[in-house]
Amino acid sequence: MQKRLLPVLLLVLFMAMAAPIQKVEVTGAGPVLIALARIALPFSVGDPTDTVNPKTARQAVLDTGFFKNATVSLSGESVVVKNPLPSIKPISGTNPLLARTLKTAC
Repeated sequence: MQKRLLPVLLLVLFMAMAAPIQKVEVTGAGPVLIALARIALPFSVGDPTDTVNPKTARQAVLDTGFFKNATVSLSGESVVVKNPLPSIKPISGTNPLLARTLKTAC
């Protein structure tokens, strides 16, 4: 009985370790930058989860030059990229016309 159980347990363990990525979630940016972050990642949905290296993925997102910061984590079979803040400078209200426009728009 034990001889038959060991191969089954090893197979289940191997399948759990090499489970495919089910979801890649990017939060904290607009749709264009989210798409850019997804394209920059060195993996995609369907790749084995053991190919995910959060440090490499984070660096790939930062190397695009469009992001100041990002965190990448693996949660089960999902990869989560959080807070990819754009590196674009925030709008300042030093221009009087721009300041009035911003006040009326808000």
